Amino acid sequence: FEVCLEVMTEAVHHRLEQRVRELHDLVDLGLFTQEEIRVIVKKREDFEYALRRRQTKKQDYLDYIEYEMNLEKLRKTRKKELHIKSTKHFSDASITFHIHTLYHNGLKKFKEDVEMWFNYFDFCTSQKAYKKLGRAFAECLQMHADNPRVWIAAAQWEWDHNTSIKAARALFQRGLRVNKQSKELWLDYFRLELKYWDNIMKRAKALGINIDEQEEKVNAEFKKKQKKKNRNKALGLEGMDDSEEEENNDSDDEKKDDQDDLVSESEDEFDEEKELEEAKGIRKAISKNLAGSDNEEEDEEGNDVGYNNSEDDDSNSSSLARKVGLSFYSGYIPRVVYFYAMENFVDDFELVDDFLSIYRCYEDTEKSRDQIYSLLPPTNAKALDILCRRPVDDHASTASFTIKEKMEAVVFTHKNFEAAVEQTQLVELKELHLSFLKNVAEYFAATKEAKKASRDLYELACTSYVEDEHPPLHALMFLCTRKEATFQDGIDLMEKYFEGATHVHNLDAWKAYVNLHATELKRRRKSKAAVEKISESLLQVLKRGADVLQYESCDALVSVAWQWCVNNERVMDAEHFVCVGVEKKTDSARKLVCAHIEMLGKKSSLQHLHKFCKWVSMRPLAHSVEFFCLWAAIEMENNTKAAKIRDIFQSATNKYGKTSARFWLEYLNFEEKLGDTRTLRNVNYLCSKSLENQSALQQLRIQEGEH
Repeated sequence: FEVCLEVMTEAVHHRLEQRVRELHDLVDLGLFTQEEIRVIVKKREDFEYALRRRQTKKQDYLDYIEYEMNLEKLRKTRKKELHIKSTKHFSDASITFHIHTLYHNGLKKFKEDVEMWFNYFDFCTSQKAYKKLGRAFAECLQMHADNPRVWIAAAQWEWDHNTSIKAARALFQRGLRVNKQSKELWLDYFRLELKYWDNIMKRAKALGINIDEQEEKVNAEFKKKQKKKNRNKALGLEGMDDSEEEENNDSDDEKKDDQDDLVSESEDEFDEEKELEEAKGIRKAISKNLAGSDNEEEDEEGNDVGYNNSEDDDSNSSSLARKVGLSFYSGYIPRVVYFYAMENFVDDFELVDDFLSIYRCYEDTEKSRDQIYSLLPPTNAKALDILCRRPVDDHASTASFTIKEKMEAVVFTHKNFEAAVEQTQLVELKELHLSFLKNVAEYFAATKEAKKASRDLYELACTSYVEDEHPPLHALMFLCTRKEATFQDGIDLMEKYFEGATHVHNLDAWKAYVNLHATELKRRRKSKAAVEKISESLLQVLKRGADVLQYESCDALVSVAWQWCVNNERVMDAEHFVCVGVEKKTDSARKLVCAHIEMLGKKSSLQHLHKFCKWVSMRPLAHSVEFFCLWAAIEMENNTKAAKIRDIFQSATNKYGKTSARFWLEYLNFEEKLGDTRTLRNVNYLCSKSLENQSALQQLRIQEGEH
C-alpha cells in the first residue's frame, strides 16, 4: 500500500511540476498573487489525486475541467483590466492546452459517455480549435456510429464551418447506412440538401441563368437517350459502346456550347459551375449508400446532376423524383432523399408532414410539394388530414398573413375536411377535423375579429357529427362541457359513444367520462347526497373501464382509479384496482402493490395486510424486492415477532438472493438490530454464497455509512 501511495504521490507531483512555468508567468504578469498561486496548486493537487484513485468518476474530470475553465476566464478578465495586449505569453495557451488534455484523458476512460463528447465539441468550438474538433468527431463516430445525434453534429460542422457539401453529404450518407430508421437523421439530411439547392438557385438567379431552359434541355436529352436505349434493347444492340461514346462526346460538346452562352467568363460564375459539378451523380450515391446497391458503374451522363441512365439503377424512388424534373435546379436531389426516406417509413404521415414543413421554409418548392401531396393515399385519415390542412399550412409560412386571410384559409380547410369526410366516413378523420377546429378556436381566442367565427365553426361541426351513428369523441366532449348541457346529457352521450365495438377500448374516451364526473363532483360538492350518487357512478365507470381496457391503456386508468379511492378512503375499492392491475400484468403493477401495502400499514388492520401480502407473494409478476422489504419494515414498526419477519426475508431469498444487494442489506440490518450473532453469522454466510455481485453490497454499505 505504501509503495502504491508513493507512486501516486510522485505522479501527482510530476504533473504539477510540469505547470510551474505557467504559474511563474501568471505571477510575473501580475495576474495572480503568491497566495492565490498556493491556493491554485492545492486545488490542482486535490483534483490530481482524485483522478488517480482506484475508481475514478466522470464527475472528477468534469469538476477539474470546470475549475480550469473558470480559472482561464479569470485570467482573461484580469489581463484585460491590466491592458496586457500581447498574446505570446506562455500562460496564454497553457491552461487551454491542459483542458484539452483533461478531456482527452477523460474520454479515453469514459468513451461511452456521449454528453461528455458533446461538452468537448462545444469547448473546441468556443476555442476555435477546429483541427482538434475534427479529430474528436472522427474518434466519437468510431465509438458511437449508432447515435444519429453525433452524425448530425459532425455533418452540420462540415457544412456550417468548412462549407463543404461533399463532406457533409458523405457523413449523412454514412450515418444513414448504420441508422436507416432514424427520422432525425433523414430530416437533417433532407434539410442540408434543400439548403444547398436553395443557395445554388439564388446564385443562378443572380447570374441570370435561364433555369427553365436548362430543365427543357435536360428533359429533351433524357428522352433522346431513353429512346435510343429502348431501340438498342429491342434490336439487341445494348453493347454498342463506340456509338454510345460518340454520342456522349457530341453531348458534351453541345453542353459546353450551352454553358458558354449561359455563363460569362467571370471567376465567380466559373465557381458556380464547379459547385454544380460537385453534386453530379448524387442519386446514384444515395442509391448505393442508403439502399444497399452494389452497382459501382460510373454515371453515363456525367454532366447533369441527379440523372442516370442505368437500367439496374432505376429505382422507384428515383423515377418518382424525376417526374417533376431531372436537373439539379428542379430540386431533384432533395426529392430523391425524401422518397428514399419514405421507403424506410411506409405510411408514416407524421414524417411526411415534417418534410413538408421543411419544404415550406424555402421558395420555389411548390412543384415538389405538389408531387408529395398527389401521392398521399386518399383512404388514410392521417394522409387526408395533411391534404385538407394544406391551405392553412401553406399560408402559415408567409410572413404577411393577415387575420382575414387566415380565417379564409381556415374556412377553405374546413370545406376540404367536410368533403373528405362525406366521401370516406372515417371516424378518425372526423376526430382530426374537430381537433383542427378546436386548435383554430384556441388560436383566435385573443382576437376580436375571428374569435366568434372560429368558435361557431367548431360548434357547428361538433353538432353535425354528434348525430352520426358513431360520433367522434371530440364532439361529445365539446357538447358535454357546454353551459346548457346537463350531467345526464353527458352520460347519455358517452354511453351512446361506447355502443361502438371499438370505442370501449379508447383510453381517451374513458378519461373524458371520468373528467365529466369529476367536473360534476366539483360543481355539486356542497350537496352530500349528490356527491355520494356521483361518486358511485364514477366508481362504476372506473371499474368498467379497468375491466375493458388492456395493458398500457388499463395501466393509466388503474393508477388514477386507485389514487381516487385512496383519497376517498375506499380501501377495498382501491384493492380491487390493484388486483386488476396485477391480473392484467400492467407496467406499474409492482409500484402500485408497494404503494397499496404502505397505505394498508397506515389505514388498515394487520390481518388485512397479511392477507393481501400473501396474495401478492403467490403471484411472481406482482411482487418485487421493494415489496418484501416494505412488508418487513411495516411488520417491524408494528412489533411483529422476529420469527414471522424472518420468514418474510427467507421467502424472498430464493427469488432475489442471487441478484439483489439491496435485499441482503435489509436482511442483514434486521439481524444486526436483533443482536443474535449466531443467526447473523448464518445470514452473512448465506449472502456470501448466494449474491453474485458482492461489490454492490459493499458499495451500498459505504453509502449507508456516509448518510
